Amino acid sequence: MPSPFPSLPSTPAVVFTQCLKTMDFIETVLQSPDWGDIVPAISTLSPGRKWGKWVKNRDYLRIDGATSASDRGDLVNEFNAAKGSSACNNNLERQAKLFLISKEAGGVGINLHGA
Repeated sequence: MPSPFPSLPSTPAVVFTQCLKTMDFIETVLQSPDWGDIVPAISTLSPGRKWGKWVKNRDYLRIDGATSASDRGDLVNEFNAAKGSSACNNNLERQAKLFLISKEAGGVGINLHGA
C-alpha cells in the first residue's frame, strides 16, 4: 500500500498524550478508510484524495499502559531500526510513520533516536 502522504518527507512523528481517549480517537482516525469522514478538515488538504486505512504495527505503533514491558522494548527497537537504516527508507510503505505513546506508560527510559 503506498504512503497516503506521497509529497511529504519520510520523517517519522511521535505523539505523546496523557489522555487514552485522545489516543483512541487518533487510532480510530488512522484506521478508517477515509480520514476525511471523521475529520472533515483533512479533506481540504488534498481535495479529491482519500487519506487513511493505516494498519497498527505496520504504519503506526502504539505504547500505552496495556503494552507489556517486553513489547515496549520491541516496538521502540523496531521504530529506531527502521528509521536508522537508509535501505529501509526506500521501502517507506512497510515502516511505521507514527508512534503513539501514552505519557503515563512510556515516557521514562525510551530512546527514540529514530524520530
